[in-house]
Amino acid sequence: MVETQIPLNPFPGLRPFKASEANLFYGREGQTEELIHILERTHFLTVVGVSGSGKSSLVRAGLLPSLSDERTSGAAPIWRVSISRPEDDPIGNLAKELNKIPELQRRTYNDDGTESISLNFSLDIIETLLRRGSRGLIEAVWQARLPNPVKLLIVIDQFEELFRFKQVRPRQDAINEAAAFVKLLIQATKKQQELPIYVVLTMRSDFLGECAQFRDLPEAINEGQYLIPRMTRDQIRSAIEQPIAVDGATIAPQLVNRLLNTVGDNPDQLPILQHALMQTWNVWVADHQPNEPLDLKHYDATGGMEQALSRHADSIYEGLPSDRHQKIAEVLFKRLTERDAEGYETRRPTALSEICDIASATETRATEAEVIEVVDAFRAEGQSFLMPPVDEVETLTANSKLDISHESLMRVWEKLKGKVEGDKVTKGWIAEEAESAETYRRLAQAAVCQRELWRGIDLASAWEWKTKEQPNQVWARRYNPKNTSPSLFQQAIDFLNKSEQKRLHDLNRERRIGITLITLSIATAITAIMASIQYVNAQNSRLISNLSNAEASFALNDQLAALVTALEASEQIQQTSITNPVTRLSAIATLRQIVYSIQERDRFIHGVQTGDNLNNKGGRVYSASYSPDGRWIASGGGDSTVKLWLPNESQPHTLEGHTEAVHDVAFSPDGQLLASGSADDTIKIWQLDGTLVQTMGNPGRVGDLTFDVEDISFSPDGTLIAAAYKDDTIKLWDLNGTQIKTFAGHQGYVTAVNFSPTGDRLVSGSVDGTVKLWNLDGTLLQTWNHSEGVQDVAFSSDGQWVASAGDDNEVKLWRADGGSSQIPQVLLGHNDTIYSVRFSPDGQTVASASKDNTIKLWEVKDGRLLNTFQGHRQSILSVDFSPDGETLISASFDNTIRLWNRAPTNLEHLSGLADIRSISISPNGQLLAYGSDDGTLTLWNRVTRTAPKVLAVNTEAILSTAFSSDSQYLLTGDTDSTVKLWRVGEDQPLRTLEMDDGDDWGQGARAVNAVGFSPNDQQIAAASSNGMITLWNINGTRLRTFQAHDKEIYGVSFSPNGTQIASASADNTVKLWTLEGRRLQTFSGHQDQVYSIRFSPDAQELVSASADRTIRRWRLDGTEIGQPLRGHEDAVRDAIFAPDGNTIASASYDNTVRLWSKDGNPIRTLEGHHDFVYSLSFSPDGKTLASASADDSIILWNLDLDNLIQRGCQWVFAYIQKNPGFREDSLSLCSDRQP
Repeated sequence: MVETQIPLNPFPGLRPFKASEANLFYGREGQTEELIHILERTHFLTVVGVSGSGKSSLVRAGLLPSLSDERTSGAAPIWRVSISRPEDDPIGNLAKELNKIPELQRRTYNDDGTESISLNFSLDIIETLLRRGSRGLIEAVWQARLPNPVKLLIVIDQFEELFRFKQVRPRQDAINEAAAFVKLLIQATKKQQELPIYVVLTMRSDFLGECAQFRDLPEAINEGQYLIPRMTRDQIRSAIEQPIAVDGATIAPQLVNRLLNTVGDNPDQLPILQHALMQTWNVWVADHQPNEPLDLKHYDATGGMEQALSRHADSIYEGLPSDRHQKIAEVLFKRLTERDAEGYETRRPTALSEICDIASATETRATEAEVIEVVDAFRAEGQSFLMPPVDEVETLTANSKLDISHESLMRVWEKLKGKVEGDKVTKGWIAEEAESAETYRRLAQAAVCQRELWRGIDLASAWEWKTKEQPNQVWARRYNPKNTSPSLFQQAIDFLNKSEQKRLHDLNRERRIGITLITLSIATAITAIMASIQYVNAQNSRLISNLSNAEASFALNDQLAALVTALEASEQIQQTSITNPVTRLSAIATLRQIVYSIQERDRFIHGVQTGDNLNNKGGRVYSASYSPDGRWIASGGGDSTVKLWLPNESQPHTLEGHTEAVHDVAFSPDGQLLASGSADDTIKIWQLDGTLVQTMGNPGRVGDLTFDVEDISFSPDGTLIAAAYKDDTIKLWDLNGTQIKTFAGHQGYVTAVNFSPTGDRLVSGSVDGTVKLWNLDGTLLQTWNHSEGVQDVAFSSDGQWVASAGDDNEVKLWRADGGSSQIPQVLLGHNDTIYSVRFSPDGQTVASASKDNTIKLWEVKDGRLLNTFQGHRQSILSVDFSPDGETLISASFDNTIRLWNRAPTNLEHLSGLADIRSISISPNGQLLAYGSDDGTLTLWNRVTRTAPKVLAVNTEAILSTAFSSDSQYLLTGDTDSTVKLWRVGEDQPLRTLEMDDGDDWGQGARAVNAVGFSPNDQQIAAASSNGMITLWNINGTRLRTFQAHDKEIYGVSFSPNGTQIASASADNTVKLWTLEGRRLQTFSGHQDQVYSIRFSPDAQELVSASADRTIRRWRLDGTEIGQPLRGHEDAVRDAIFAPDGNTIASASYDNTVRLWSKDGNPIRTLEGHHDFVYSLSFSPDGKTLASASADDSIILWNLDLDNLIQRGCQWVFAYIQKNPGFREDSLSLCSDRQP
């Protein structure tokens, strides 16, 4: 008898399809051709879709097999494919996969291609090349000498992991590694086309907005994006039926229909469908008659799509050998999942060794073998809950990276997500872990901030957490990633233990002595004594608390409350005897952040302010618009009224007459009339004094069909009004109320309509997902498509562009004269439906407003995101520009109309410069000098604020600058081995001083990394890359040159008394010298090269900055003061004392500037740069700090408390002119600062 062969299961379950399973991958056939087209055109393809939409499967089982069939002229291409995920080592993981490619392994070549030259492409070499710079990938591929017709395809699956890596990776350089990883991919594909390098990313669509964190990435994605469309019913049918048919099996039509109806049009059901089919197949294989199809009985036995996955996972869990193994499974899945700060549940790939470390510290005391036994149970053949599957990696090692196979497991398995049965709610493991993490974070924060010991409910719940969860240091590391101190966990536990000991101590004391009058008297006496001693500290603590409250309000986008709270604290500091420099600088930093970052300029309440405005439809504001002269603002709301506001008045004029919500308002081009469109099926024309001029339409409803007016638009000559209706039409009216024409063609209600600037065309948008362009005679000119409903459309002022936006969370820009098949520019960043889109008056920018409560401002020419405005508490229905383009106006469901400064004033900013290496403020505070990579020296007068004066120096780069004490002279150190002395105001250097290369350093120019004047301006010092320090007198006579270090010198500084010189070097040391070149001290302690060295103003201390990410303080006798200053996440490039000596500022490759107290306490991180920060300079009064960056900009940080208070008060006074009820009790503090 021949044994019947059991066919293999054609469904992979939760995991993605593999390339080898292309014969089972159905339903997406036509999409692979589009992917190939985009990849060939752009070399950079991003496959975007919601979780569960099949991104990885489409690339692995669709694109990759199709590439081998690609038809090209000449020889067919041979594709080398590298597939990796960022996980927690994006560059390292890429290097590992590249090293598997034959040409990037050990190779030997002659110049003519024959074997000779050995190229040992070890993993270390590849990774070193990738980490060397942004061209590292190009360099590796160039050295590999790929023969024709070999092409390299790099697939980065689940690219969104890079954003989590950037946020939570414990390594300090994670932010820069993420940026470097992106630069590798961009440089290899978008900056060169000579080498055949192609990149494919897969990414969840809800992470698109995060891409703006990286330079050039949004542009690359916009050009090469493929948004996976939802599968049609027929495509899903094919994905069900065709794999089953491969081995000759069949499926009953009634089961296919059940599955199709269950999936519906929800794309995230596809993995669950695959898993249910996998389980149904297994049931069918075990119990079916010959020729019997897969049927409902097999499907129902699995629990169906609703239960199959959870039941299957439960069966594995319950089949584990013991309770100990089940506890290990709980530890395992809690470690592989997490709930982020936004409340989203995400995967977290983790090394087996880390899970073993955690499991071994729990009550189970699990061994590695036991952990592997549990893992293997969930990744065995046919299980597919964990990656890697056993058929890919048979034996796990300590370094094996584990991951759940798909996010849908978190949404469906009840042990992970929890369940609700009647009134009983059972928390899932994800929720339990999130609560545990939150308890630990709060505990660690309390311990670090040295807050009062916990008591009461906080203590009781935390003690229960410790007892039940048995946390350990390995577990805790995940939740304090930005703190490298291994003692943080122990600090938290010690704090908790002390709190419990204090509780027990207090309990015993109360039992011993009772609550008596004596106890009260003693306590009163102690309180009185302590009150006297602690008064100043308490006052200081209250101020710090107020500042913390201000920061918290600002983080929650309550900018008004944040500003007032910060002003109150700052005024208290100004008016009291508080002299603590740390508190004062904290107040300055907090107020500066708020004053310069505040975006909202004004606010109007459309309706009656109630406690339930956010849920009150009558409080919704649907539309707001400026009059053409900018004098008036009109709004339409859910209370059926139109309101007219003068910007300098607090009370509006209310126009009543509509009986339903007013959806849109529009001023006539001459500004004399106002039109309003309402859900009551009418358009009303008003004079600005409130007189009703005309009513168009038929009030009421016809049967169940509503003819709501959704949007209106005046023609440019003011004689016509176009209106969008809910009956799927656009109607054209004249101002006499005569309906001139009806435009029909949309297949769903019309949401938006807009006239072209010339008045001869209309553009409309509909929930049917189309944008249509019409002539006024009703001729349809073009149709453009969105994947979901369109909510708004707009013409640019020159009529060249049409913008559209809608339910697909995208803004699309179309050439108005382009065809229907054109590929639009897509602007990605919103996380929910976009309700409104408008061009600025100059047509250069686009504003969009969204259900995600944000407004975004975009550059038209390149799609770059310019700014995001936050503050509304509900969906934003409308956004528009003021006539001068300087202000944005928005209307929201939160019952407010808000005005926003279009150009953020968050920093005094000089931008568009070359890569700036050095910056100096003159001692008189008037001039700013900076040297750039392009060899230019620039002077800018801070007082007159005239245009900067640029001097061409004709060198490769200027690395250092320094002013003389009288501000009359300026030094520059260049890469051509020269120092140039300039007289301020002259266009050419006064003299050029040549460095001495020394006898042992060979030929060639040496870069001058540091220059400086002596305090009396009579001597000049310069330090170069050959380890030499050279001294000249002011006349240019060389005084001496001495070998100061064996390696490159980066910093040199005269002491304030002019008798000593300090130097900082790549040899990890700082040295102190006499002017004769005699070494006085060597300062050792840094673990990497030292970039800068500065004296304190009193000449008693030195401060140094190093690539080891620390700042260190030294006494002149060589001893280090206190602990190193830690906090930067990359090399520290510069560190300087403020003029009063109480503050230290530092600049880092982590793109930030940090402020520290003199005794080493961190005060504030100043964020604003987008690339390495190289150099810092204080103004002589200490009220301005200048920073220079590789992002081609200089930021002038305002540290003048009085000026900041003045700016803040001016803003508040301007605001309360129209909102008189806002915090009047708190504004007396600004009474003497009224404009």
